[in-house]
Amino acid sequence: MALLYFSYGSNMDAARMRRRCGPMPSRRWAVAHKHRLHFAKRVDVPGIANAGFATLRPDDTARTEGVVYEVSEAQLAAMDAHEGAPEHYARHPITLRLTDGTPIEAVTYLANPARCADNLKPPRFYLYHFHQASDLLSPGWLAWLRGVETADV
Repeated sequence: MALLYFSYGSNMDAARMRRRCGPMPSRRWAVAHKHRLHFAKRVDVPGIANAGFATLRPDDTARTEGVVYEVSEAQLAAMDAHEGAPEHYARHPITLRLTDGTPIEAVTYLANPARCADNLKPPRFYLYHFHQASDLLSPGWLAWLRGVETADV
């Protein structure tokens, strides 16, 4: 049975997803309304202080663009391992909208709040993977991503 997985972070990179999970039959743009992207998941990166990976937080005034993949249960299980579920990230249901406004239900990963902190920034290597979805993301979202300050400036 096919499931839908929403990535708002480094897994938007199709090549990275293929390496992690194998081929997927579909990859589409989607938006999560009422969710704001934060780089709040603490991560230890040698030589880089205050590094943070992405998570979503509820926010009625925000939206976050991303990529939705069609995946199998086995691929989602592989994602659990890559995301460090449930200690680092955990699966959560999320409602999305496609380009034409159609609502869909998917699963995403949210950071464990106990592993989050304020004032973190993404490492450049991590943010690179976000830009690999430039074929799907809107010009406005890409411009916002280009303006994100990295931890290793």
